[in-house]
Amino acid sequence: MGYRVQTVHDVATLQEVCEREKPIVLLVEFSVQPAIAEGISRVKKAVATGHIPVLAICVSPDKAAQTAAEQAGVSLLAGTAAVQEHLPQLLDQVLEV
Repeated sequence: MGYRVQTVHDVATLQEVCEREKPIVLLVEFSVQPAIAEGISRVKKAVATGHIPVLAICVSPDKAAQTAAEQAGVSLLAGTAAVQEHLPQLLDQVLEV
C-alpha cells in the first residue's frame, strides 16, 4: 500500500517514537493490559502527538476491550479477522478528518 512502517517493541517508548517519526496513523496490537492502554493514552495526551488517529487491532474486541480502548483514546477498534480482510478500508476510515 506504499506506507512506511516503524515497529515499536517497547510500549514505554511509544509516545517518544511517535513524536520523532510523525506517523499519520498508529496501528496497535491491542489487549486489555494496562501498559498498552497507558502507552496509547500518553500518545493521545501529548500536544505533539495527540492528533494521531489510533487503529487498535484486537483478537476479540469484546465489551471490556472496547471500554479500555475508548478510555485510552483509540479512534477505531477492530478484530483481527476484520483487519486481515479490510485493512485499506479501515485505514481510510480512521484517517477521515
